[in-house]
Amino acid sequence: MTDQSALAESLQYLDDVDALKSTPAQSHRLGSFALESHADQRWHSALTALVLGPRLADKATVDGAILFILLGLGYDGLWQSKLPARCRARLDPVLTPQSISLGSTLLSVYLDRHGAKRDHADYGLASIEQSDFLAECDKLKDVFRATRLHDDSRHENTAEHSFHVALHALLLEDFAKEPVDVFHVVRMLLVHDIVEIDAGDTPIHGAGDPQAQAEKEQAAADRIFGLLPAAQGAELGALWTEFEANTTPEAQFAKSLDRVPPICANLANGGGTWVDYNVTYDQLVARVGQKMANGAPLIWRHLDARIRIFPWFAAQL
Repeated sequence: MTDQSALAESLQYLDDVDALKSTPAQSHRLGSFALESHADQRWHSALTALVLGPRLADKATVDGAILFILLGLGYDGLWQSKLPARCRARLDPVLTPQSISLGSTLLSVYLDRHGAKRDHADYGLASIEQSDFLAECDKLKDVFRATRLHDDSRHENTAEHSFHVALHALLLEDFAKEPVDVFHVVRMLLVHDIVEIDAGDTPIHGAGDPQAQAEKEQAAADRIFGLLPAAQGAELGALWTEFEANTTPEAQFAKSLDRVPPICANLANGGGTWVDYNVTYDQLVARVGQKMANGAPLIWRHLDARIRIFPWFAAQL
């Protein structure tokens, strides 16, 4: 299988996974009778594993537990069975008996959380500070982005996006410009947009004041990560800072991947934000393509070939 065909196979799997954003789970939002989506649930339960796992196991086991949750193995394993064979061969060894057991335990902690109000939620094994942080993060499901779902039924929320882009890292590791610690990338992507709880989403093709937005996001990071015990808040805050600085191979790959789902969504739903913001091909290359090529040039070249023949841009070229 060539690199291009392997990449196409992984991207098709990730396109199919978009359906989880419109599939209701059997778990409710905190303090609400509303059901969250399966994508909401997988992001928030993976975040729960990231926060609570270190108290119970070593890093490798926690990484395996996060993988267990993101792949949905605590539900029916359907999406694992559909994984491209090359990805299964790389990821299956991470799913040790210990990580599967930990993933099951932490998924149960998430599903069994209770509390009529967000600020009274109880996450079982968590400290009060960790419970407060995880409950606060429920608000990310209320932040809706400019990008619409592949079926064009609604806009995605930021929790769903965070789940989806973390899964992109797991499947597309082979296409990073430089070798990366993929689970460091996953951890970074699980927390990279938490600041949107306070600062909101900033559409990449929209107008705005970058400096003002950066200041809002820094204040949000200080507040939200500050809900955690000091050492853990500093650790997770450092992941967000690393992502924003965009200097390490892991951050550059994460930044590149962050731009992939909106492109694939626009290709699937008829143009999406490209039409909404009247985006030209040159603008797309400048704002997305050049930055994506910084950490994942093969992925950009593959998507660029599809973009060039997409009707919205084909008429411009």
